[in-house]
This record gives sequence, structure tokens and C-alpha cells, in this order.
Amino acid sequence: MAQLRRTTHMLALRRVVCAVALSLLSVGTVAAQSTGKLEGRIRDQAGQPLANARVGIVGSTANATANPQGYYFI
Repeated sequence: MAQLRRTTHMLALRRVVCAVALSLLSVGTVAAQSTGKLEGRIRDQAGQPLANARVGIVGSTANATANPQGYYFI
């Protein structure tokens, strides 16, 4: 009986630890979405810049258009 009670408590503890870990991960994700920058150069397979290419972040409204040298900044 004591072994069953200990197993039940361990399962409950694991669930709480998992819930806390997931909560912390989601808070970090939300914070990461609100700050920072993304920049680079977009080129074709031959290495030539892709002017006016649209670059966006999936799942957000953040996007940019590359300049004639292929440079973008979000």
C-alpha cells in the first residue's frame, strides 16, 4: 500500500515538474518574440543577390523586402 502511494506521489510530482517546465519554455518563447532582429542577404543558387525578395517569419506578421543587393532586416 505504501509503495502504491509513493508511486502515485511520484507521478503527480512528475506532472507538476513537466507543467512548470512547459510554462517556463512558453514564457521564454513569448519574450523572444517581442525583441531582437533578423538580418541577412538572400541569394539565388548562383550566388547572385535576389532584389525585392520578400522575407518573413512564419507565424508572425514580421517581414521585409530585400534591397537590390539582397540585404534584408527584420
